[in-house]
Amino acid sequence: MFSLTDSSLPQDGDKYSNDTSFRLFYFRFKETQNKTVDCCHPAVMSSYTCISCRVQFSDADVQRAHYKTDWHRYNLKRKVANMPPVTAENFQERVLAQRAAAEQQLADAHSLATCTTCNKKFSTDNAYNNHLQSHKHQQAEKKAVAAAQEAVQRMNEKNLEKGAELDKDAQNEAIQKVMREGLRQKQRQAHSGATPTDRQSRKRPEKAPRLEWFERQAKKIAQEEDDEVEEDAVDEEEWEDVDEEEEMEADEEQQMEEDSVATPAPAPGSIPVTDCLFCLHHSHSLSKNVAHMTKEHSFFIPDIEYLVDLRGLLAYLGEKVGFGKVCLWCNEKGKSFYSTEAVQAHMTDKSHCKLHTDGDAALEFADFYDFRSSYPDAHDGSDAEMKDGVLPEDKAVEFDDDTLELTLPSGAKIGHRSLMRYYKQRFGAERELVPVHNQRAVGRVLKQYRALGWAGESGKGSAVQQQKDMRYVQRMKSKWILRMGMNSNVTKQTHFRAQNRLARYCTIEHINVTICGENSKSCIMVVFQRFHQLRTLYFASRWLNPHTCSVTVHKTVTADRTRPRYTHDAAPTRRPFSRVMPEDINFFSQHLPGRTVTDPDVLESCNVDWLKSTKGSSVVLLRPKTTEEVSQILRYCNEKNLAVCPQGGNTGLVGGSVPVFDEIILSTALMNRVLAFDSISGIVTCQAGCVLESLSQYVEQHDFVMPLDLGAKGSCHIGGNVSTNAGGLRLLRYGSLRGTVLGLEVVLADGRVLDCLAKLRKDNTGYDVKQLFIGSEGTLGVITALSILCPRKPKSVNVAFLGCSSFQKLLETFQISRGMLGEILSAFEFLDASCMSLVEKHLGLVNPIAESPFYIVIETAGSNEAHDEEKLHNFLEKVMASSLVQDGTVATEEVKIKALWSIRERITEALRHDGYTYKYDISLPLEKIYDLVTDMRAHLGSQAKNVVGYGHVGDGNLHLNVTSPAGDAALLAAIEPYVYEWTRKWQGSISAEHGLGLKKRNYIYYSKSQEAVRLMADFKTMLDPKGILNPYKTLPDNIR
Repeated sequence: MFSLTDSSLPQDGDKYSNDTSFRLFYFRFKETQNKTVDCCHPAVMSSYTCISCRVQFSDADVQRAHYKTDWHRYNLKRKVANMPPVTAENFQERVLAQRAAAEQQLADAHSLATCTTCNKKFSTDNAYNNHLQSHKHQQAEKKAVAAAQEAVQRMNEKNLEKGAELDKDAQNEAIQKVMREGLRQKQRQAHSGATPTDRQSRKRPEKAPRLEWFERQAKKIAQEEDDEVEEDAVDEEEWEDVDEEEEMEADEEQQMEEDSVATPAPAPGSIPVTDCLFCLHHSHSLSKNVAHMTKEHSFFIPDIEYLVDLRGLLAYLGEKVGFGKVCLWCNEKGKSFYSTEAVQAHMTDKSHCKLHTDGDAALEFADFYDFRSSYPDAHDGSDAEMKDGVLPEDKAVEFDDDTLELTLPSGAKIGHRSLMRYYKQRFGAERELVPVHNQRAVGRVLKQYRALGWAGESGKGSAVQQQKDMRYVQRMKSKWILRMGMNSNVTKQTHFRAQNRLARYCTIEHINVTICGENSKSCIMVVFQRFHQLRTLYFASRWLNPHTCSVTVHKTVTADRTRPRYTHDAAPTRRPFSRVMPEDINFFSQHLPGRTVTDPDVLESCNVDWLKSTKGSSVVLLRPKTTEEVSQILRYCNEKNLAVCPQGGNTGLVGGSVPVFDEIILSTALMNRVLAFDSISGIVTCQAGCVLESLSQYVEQHDFVMPLDLGAKGSCHIGGNVSTNAGGLRLLRYGSLRGTVLGLEVVLADGRVLDCLAKLRKDNTGYDVKQLFIGSEGTLGVITALSILCPRKPKSVNVAFLGCSSFQKLLETFQISRGMLGEILSAFEFLDASCMSLVEKHLGLVNPIAESPFYIVIETAGSNEAHDEEKLHNFLEKVMASSLVQDGTVATEEVKIKALWSIRERITEALRHDGYTYKYDISLPLEKIYDLVTDMRAHLGSQAKNVVGYGHVGDGNLHLNVTSPAGDAALLAAIEPYVYEWTRKWQGSISAEHGLGLKKRNYIYYSKSQEAVRLMADFKTMLDPKGILNPYKTLPDNIR
């Protein structure tokens, strides 16, 4: 039967507990009570009645008011329980009684019982007594007692070594007495006859009685110890046994000092000096906290013998970690953190539990040290370089006074270098206010360090030795960096100034050089280092001293600066463009002051593509900031017939962003401003030099995202992305740039500015001119600004990393995902087992699931977290149940999402470490994507080191990569044109998103008809008659 209790009455805070409808009805009911009769009486019957409460009413208004009261609801519950109804007076009495009981219970809740052994709090005595009788509490109490007994035993053993005796009988009797007192204490606490006031005023013991007795016993034994124990004999196990009475005295002195000295309040979130800087551990004293950090985290305070303010140092470090969220070792130069827990996890994971004191970084902590005792004149009061205030004759200087300072007309003061060590010492304003108790704290920390075997020495000798050690460490570090750099030069990447590759860009017939005179060896190295920049070796005499050295060249060695090294077997022929002359450099320097670069070292990185497979020989780099400056440059170049190579982030893979010969490099790196952003429509207008990642971070601050996401987003420019029509990882969800780019600002070859920078999603006025420049790779005009439509930032993002046994099952999984995930499906990427092996081998990444022939990365993005997770869960259940997926993992946190995406995005980086890479960006029907990889492996056989495939399943884009130990012409001939013929056979495209650039220009006919290519050439001739914009790119060599 249904049981009706007082809980069914209205409680404080309920929806109807303070409702005036009941009171209104109650008074109206009292007015009509004389007319109210039992509705079951057969003689009197009214049309306005309540069967549950057995009352009748005079009118319908009173009846409706009654139905809204808690009295009526209460009687309904009683009716369900087959109980008679209660009257209105009885119901009101029950409500008041229940409210009084709730208030009494709330008052009793303020009396909290605490178990210090288990560190728990209880709101009632009953819960506290039940806890004391629990097995978990008893076990914890036993462990605490055992620890105290062990501490007392250690003290006893040390006392016995000194000849003292212990009365064991008295000790046992005291223990039994304490046990009986503890039992009586539990019995007193377990009684229930005390009033709430008595229970609230009762004082709970902070510690268990047995623990208190052992602590008193430890204090008693510690007081009998000899105060003059040798510091070197301090045992490591005694760290936690510091005399508590001494600490209490020190703490009292510290409190008095702090009360008398006005100290600023700590910043909110700062870590107290008794809490660990690297974990959540709390210590009872400052010394124990330092001991914990030293023992558990290997934290070591440098130059502690000169430390004078230990508490101030730890307080500063606590504010730096807790309030500033800064790693002590990275020191604001590493990544940023958003919580104290993140900083602590970073420092413990990376072993950064140490202070950064190299070089000038040590000055940050100078206010807490006093190094005056280490100065040479610390004891005799005289300067090592001065005697009686007079400098030695060989170091005499002419100053007007004896302060060794010279005042300049501007008011600045210049000091003598002999006083440098004093200038670097910073004395804080509060130096004299350092409390005395810091000396005791520093002394205790010194004892702990010496217990570890540290034998620090003070004085000049230790400072000199420390300087020698630091110089040795820096020397070893420099050698190690040099050795690692040399290894990287030989095995991992190509550097074009390497001494052991003298003939890389030279045509050498015969050389016989004789250098006579002093420093012959160094002169030869100078010639070798600069040889690749010379037309003939005769110019080497400019770096030799004609009075001490002579150079004899028996054979001329010529170097061809206009012929870079290509991966293709045939390079284009240089067209009749003008060469850059000094007057051209002067013109550019006048219009771009400080942004006209001719330094060969800077130009070298701009002349080489990202894969280091194509190199130009440009002699000038221009960095404009505005569209007007770009217009002036192109107008001048068009008049002088100077070829121009536009360059963004230089992350292209087909050689389209670097010069082929000596074209002028026009960089958009300084055109990186956001011009406007519409927070309603999400349309952002920016310059072409904005880095994709920075632009993404900007729009994310306004709750939007970029429709484009690439692995090279940290370097690529948005202008370069548009000029190549990059696809990226989000094309499945947001489409290509041709649909999201709303407007462009383009500078034509003759300097005219084409302003199509519209911000409208609909514009049907004539031809869509901007589409002509999207994907043109800078051959028709230079994009200087653009407006792009950004979608809303999804509130819920999930990433699933799955494994499939075959590519056919992978395609079936994709088909199911499009049906079940629908609008939240954002990306569907794949990679094969060979890609995973390269990522694990060269980058050290870990495969999060079991090994599989194929791997899938699925991303969902939506606005409802519960809805998205439910759809993803149902999808995973289906594909797992149907055996389409072997294993998988799902990430919902941002850190884990980035970790899963890094496996897919860093494949290109792993391929660079595997050797020379031939990359192909193919678009094919979905069912034929991986067949190309399989056929290519069979076609190449042992010629290739690795043949791997990965890409975007959502848009049928395959990234085919072939690696070999070095560039191989025979291997290239086997790959091309086989890969393009295979692609044409299945009606695919030889370039899905990378463009044609330099490397694929002559293979355009495998994807485009001759009529289409001829029309492209007509567009080029119309917009760039002289062909100065990015020549030798996109169009084949047979079309000029």
